[in-house]
Amino acid sequence: MTLRGADLRFVLPHTVEHAVVLGDGRQPQVRAMAAGLREAGVEVAEATARHGARPDLVVATARCSREALRLPARAHLLLGRPPVDLRLTGRAAHPLLVRGDLGAPRLVLPLVPRTGLRYLLRTSASTSGLVRGASRTAALATRLPVPLGLLAPSRSSATLVLQHGGTDPVPAVLRAAAEVGLRADRPWLLRLGTGDVLQRAVFTVLDGSQPAWVVKFSRVAGYDRSFVDDAAGLALVRAAGGPVAARAPTYLGLVDAGGLTASVETAAAGNQLSLLLHRRPWHLLDSIADWIEDVGRHTAQPGSALEAERARMRRAVIEAGVSVGAPADLVDSVPPIPAVLQHNDLGGWNLITDGRDFTAVDWESARRPGFPIWDLLYFAADVLAQVDGPADTPTRVARVLRVFAGESEHSARLFRWVHSAAGSAGIPTSALGALATLCWIHHSRSAERRAGDLRGAAPAPLGHLASLTGAWLAHPALGVAWRALQR
Repeated sequence: MTLRGADLRFVLPHTVEHAVVLGDGRQPQVRAMAAGLREAGVEVAEATARHGARPDLVVATARCSREALRLPARAHLLLGRPPVDLRLTGRAAHPLLVRGDLGAPRLVLPLVPRTGLRYLLRTSASTSGLVRGASRTAALATRLPVPLGLLAPSRSSATLVLQHGGTDPVPAVLRAAAEVGLRADRPWLLRLGTGDVLQRAVFTVLDGSQPAWVVKFSRVAGYDRSFVDDAAGLALVRAAGGPVAARAPTYLGLVDAGGLTASVETAAAGNQLSLLLHRRPWHLLDSIADWIEDVGRHTAQPGSALEAERARMRRAVIEAGVSVGAPADLVDSVPPIPAVLQHNDLGGWNLITDGRDFTAVDWESARRPGFPIWDLLYFAADVLAQVDGPADTPTRVARVLRVFAGESEHSARLFRWVHSAAGSAGIPTSALGALATLCWIHHSRSAERRAGDLRGAAPAPLGHLASLTGAWLAHPALGVAWRALQR
């Protein structure tokens, strides 16, 4: 995860090849930034080294601001709020709000203008009415002449410093994305996440007060697989049309951003569904389940189109089945059923919603033809494991088993969703246990595929949806028979 320490470099208006890092090397954010820049291929000079040509970037803690600003550089990035008035130095200061640790940021946005901050506060999911009230109050404060220090404390701040009259502070990734129609001069938020190094960073760019564009980009030079797959998935969406395209973003194009691959698409309004599940938005969840059923009905193809998928899953069962107890004839036990378009990663993190409407994003894993019902099972296993509150992976697995085994207050809703979708697709109830088992086997292999792409880099922890297979097959009410559903 070392590379993530240098994520703040993405706010710069240029790429970085040479950098100087100043500050106490014992401070974790300084160590993280220096190590991350080196892993990104940047030549980093030690604080005590003699500096030759003007570096692309000088990074320093706020305490070292004066020393840092004496070094000529294309840009300075000060971690924290500098104790000097930068206007007196003849430089343009661009204050940034940072969520997460400065050495491992999760979100970054400019504090001037305050449009992005107002949008963040307006859309932030809250845990109680008290927090919602505080968010509304804070959003109102952004329209008043409140000092920046009250909106973002020093520990959550960074400052990008450029020469007056010099380079425009538009991030280099957004400048590149202007090639396909994005307005690069608009306010933005940069979401960096907490996953592995292949997790894509995402700029949300506003037009007025609403999100208009999303720019996803890679941290790793030369890595483009997920971008190519995303373009292919959205091409399937366009070809399908109807209810599929109505709930998906519009793809605008692929660009090169200083050696990093980036893609641009239209933005969806709202926040991740995962962040709203504590409110138990049952009407919204029912609407999404109905939409998944509509997609299956709209994209249905004859069962013969599934032959390649059946062959792929026969191999997957052979490779994974012995260790988890799956029967060798699992695929052949599924009778002829229609093939459909799958999103194939339809968890709450890939559903953006304002609480009423929703959009399904990140179609990089989409597949057509694919097995029916899989998207519904995956969606249900994610959201119904989270409506009862935050939990670790083992607890989420246990919650899924209870719901699918008919032992939870949410089981009736799940069974209604599944029976409705199966009836719509003409799938016999007796085949649903085998279909579900194949779904969990498929998703259990996602970590193996990801590990191949990571090439030795540390993976993110395995989630509950990739950990279900063994427990599913061992449960007396679940498995291939799914006896609880038959009852």
